[in-house]
Amino acid sequence: MPAGAGLLIGGRRSSGSAFTPASLAGLTSWFRADLGHAPVSDGTELSSLLDQSGAGVLPSIATFGANHGPTFVASGINGKPDMDWSSGASTVLAGSSPTAILGTTGVTLFAVVRTTNTAAGRIYGMQYNAFHYLLAVNYSGGLGDGIASYLTADFTEARSDAPINDGNPHVVIGCWSTSDNTGRIYVDGPVAAATTAASATQPAPGGGDVNAAGAGSDGASVFQTYTGRLPEFGSYLRALDGVPADLAALLGYLKAEYGVP
Repeated sequence: MPAGAGLLIGGRRSSGSAFTPASLAGLTSWFRADLGHAPVSDGTELSSLLDQSGAGVLPSIATFGANHGPTFVASGINGKPDMDWSSGASTVLAGSSPTAILGTTGVTLFAVVRTTNTAAGRIYGMQYNAFHYLLAVNYSGGLGDGIASYLTADFTEARSDAPINDGNPHVVIGCWSTSDNTGRIYVDGPVAAATTAASATQPAPGGGDVNAAGAGSDGASVFQTYTGRLPEFGSYLRALDGVPADLAALLGYLKAEYGVP
């Protein structure tokens, strides 16, 4: 049984549902505010998070250097444990270099966010050399517009139609596959808010960073740091929208868990 699935059974979820992101095939990373760290009190800064996917690709994400980790919030979005990534402009986490986090046929990134940030912010993603897969806000097209972005391989960008920096919780999911070389971003629903052609180029496995809520050691600037709440996020080694029922299941779980309409 995947690590995350076992930890979440037994009444820890108010919905009582046994579904978790680990219920779907291809999960390669999964992080939650209430899992993957020692018990802490409200307001404690977290120094690391352990992956709950069971995949063993990205065992942990940890702070490094003089940067800050997120603050644990005991009762956050929808009364659930949460992480506040607003402790300072230098909030940066990076994982050890994974060698198989990116697939040859597809990638999905997902996150629950709540932000009023008007600066450019990386929500969650990964990089191999010059290739990136990334969820972001205010990334381009006019900083401060609050638009969510999903960037694929060569930074081709799919952008949401509406902003997400309204202070309300949102579910953001980005999918890409070689079947049509198209990146799609889904915000709070099963219909893609925007689509755009993406590069068919796949990065070769090798060194790289996984960037959670900030810049990684690839030298990206700290001004790109995401500011806001980020209680749950992760990735799949396939495009979930290739199986509509899987995309709907993940959306339904995240929306119910965090009270997203």
